[in-house]
Amino acid sequence: MSNGPNWLTIENAIWTWVTTEIGMNAIWKHQNAPQIARPYIVLHIDNIQKIGFGDIEGHADASTGARALYGTREFSVSVSVFGTHTELPDRATVHTDATIQLTETLQTLFQKDIQATLRAAGAIFIDFDDVIDTSFVEDDHHAERADSMIHFRTSTEHNYGGNSETQIIETVAPAIGYFHDGISNDPITITLDTITSL
Repeated sequence: MSNGPNWLTIENAIWTWVTTEIGMNAIWKHQNAPQIARPYIVLHIDNIQKIGFGDIEGHADASTGARALYGTREFSVSVSVFGTHTELPDRATVHTDATIQLTETLQTLFQKDIQATLRAAGAIFIDFDDVIDTSFVEDDHHAERADSMIHFRTSTEHNYGGNSETQIIETVAPAIGYFHDGISNDPITITLDTITSL
């Protein structure tokens, strides 16, 4: 049985943080839903990496022989801010500065209260990459966009053995009798001390 991170809980915590701090709507990439109006944010878990090797703990339950395997995972969340523009009566254009907005929002990740909320959801904040201005020309106007990557860590727990037909052999102790001219006066016996599931 695996007790890994609850990715839905993690995603909800990240979504709540970013929408609260930046003051605009956010979606997770590849959602099967209509595109929302600008300005908005696109989030995506880009990769999940194993950090080091899993640690095997002793018997979780001496009566069943169950064991626990622990591991650490690092994952990265890409953040893209799509700004907008508004044409005023004098034809001036006011841009949403996506680069500044994203930079200021990412800085809030260093606040202890925000870190505690994310940690409670299973996401431990590590660091974020520099914000990159990826603005582009769309039709006849300048479209604001900025991108960055946030790095988190989380943990996993996998329990195996125990309530199954799996048997864990603890010791193998052969008891060999006396041999003479290649013939044993006692049969060879092997004692297995095992812990089996109920």
